[in-house]
Amino acid sequence: LTALEENATWQYSLNGTDWVTGTESSVAVEGEGEKTVSVRQIDVAGNIGEASSVTFTLDTIAPSALSVSLNGDTAATDGITSNRQVDFDLTALEENATWQYSLNGTDWVTGTESSVAVEGEGEKTVSIRQIDVAGNVGESSSVTFTLDTIAPTTLGVSIHQDTAATDGITSNRQIDFDLTALEENATWQYSLNGTDWIAGTESSVAVEGEGEKTVSVRQIDVAGNIGESSSVTFTVDTVAPSALSVSLNG
Repeated sequence: LTALEENATWQYSLNGTDWVTGTESSVAVEGEGEKTVSVRQIDVAGNIGEASSVTFTLDTIAPSALSVSLNGDTAATDGITSNRQVDFDLTALEENATWQYSLNGTDWVTGTESSVAVEGEGEKTVSIRQIDVAGNVGESSSVTFTLDTIAPTTLGVSIHQDTAATDGITSNRQIDFDLTALEENATWQYSLNGTDWIAGTESSVAVEGEGEKTVSVRQIDVAGNIGESSSVTFTVDTVAPSALSVSLNG
């Protein structure tokens, strides 16, 4: 209203409706969608100035919430994972909208990629939200999990009642697994001669055949971290030696 003449009055119109005498320097428009606000002044002589207008689209509806999830989730059932990667589902992102994420309640950061790697160990909360072109901030969604990237302790493996302690040769096919260092809710696996890992259930296993054998064992914690394997190598010999002969002398 800087150009308002002395003692002049002014009027405004919303969407082409009747002119309303203005009193304040602003007005609030109602409803959603396209709006046109016009203004004009009337001087003391009754002359009506040319109207000027602004047309815009009013959008006060918050955009849809975006979603966030763990990449290759190993925390689906227990909330614990070794995967630092968090994926953002941007399929609900509105045209020309921006989006932001927050790590553990810190300041919101403008997102550019569809995933982010979190740092450090322990409990993490990753939140995401979008802001539409009208400036409306959508509701945030979050995922909370515990990040554990530390490999578990090595398990032990040995020959049962070892007859190979000094020479590496035994007639005992039984191999014992020392599971005392097995973490709570962890699983463990063993491998025979470098073959595929097999989920362990018993605390021992019998190897088949003769000759050199290598048995390895490892554990996998609830976060999916694989512990270092330990192994025992030995030769199985269950073949009885030849019979000796005996005779009378003379």
